[in-house]
Amino acid sequence: MVVRDRSKQREALVRRVRRAHPELAGRGDAWLDGFVRDGIDNAESVGFSEDEDIYRFMVLPLRLSPQQRASAMINGLVVRALDQTRWAPTRRLDFIYEHVLPRTPGSRSDTELEPLFGSVVASDV
Repeated sequence: MVVRDRSKQREALVRRVRRAHPELAGRGDAWLDGFVRDGIDNAESVGFSEDEDIYRFMVLPLRLSPQQRASAMINGLVVRALDQTRWAPTRRLDFIYEHVLPRTPGSRSDTELEPLFGSVVASDV
């Protein structure tokens, strides 16, 4: 079993998030450190252990547009993909990044996606 230096991992991820998402700089170092610490814990709780997977999982909410975050269908697809524990962690994220993030929900998008992925309602999540 490999024991990680969590502080070095956290510092590296803080630097990476800061570089990739400069819009977060105004929130301060303590907020960003907490964001990364919580992101690592949450990522590991759903089976992500590789730094690249942890990073991609952690910044996923930042990659979703406000319209995507408001879409019950998009949110349901993200949750369903993350719950596919029979898939390798990288495959779950690849699916989301390749098939969900490119979707631009509109007023009809949930209805248009339903035949492809089935109905997703709040009780499914």
